[in-house]
Amino acid sequence: MARDSLSTPPDGNLADLEEPVAAWSPLLRHRPDSWQAYPVGIDQTDWRDADRLNEQGRVRADAADWDAAMSLYRQAVDRVPAYEPAWFNMALIHKQRRQWVQALDCNERAAALGGAEGAS
Repeated sequence: MARDSLSTPPDGNLADLEEPVAAWSPLLRHRPDSWQAYPVGIDQTDWRDADRLNEQGRVRADAADWDAAMSLYRQAVDRVPAYEPAWFNMALIHKQRRQWVQALDCNERAAALGGAEGAS
């Protein structure tokens, strides 16, 4: 069976990816009380939930639990589709996994939502 060269390291060992991704940890986005900055008609409770889910995702990503982090980030954007930090953080995980198409999609969504200001 052919190896997926975009998502698996040459030796198949995903542990090789942990060190480069650990360097990204400071780049993970968190914007406290983002509902105040981006009130787009969604209840502020949803924004607070998205903030909480994103923060939980950051904790899981810091522990190299990529699947749990991705799940939490997805829950955040399911709650508030305009929640840019979670889109940015999902892109980092896709990059770590060498899932370039998905990473580009998440980065484009984050940029469209105002992600050009840099990590906060």
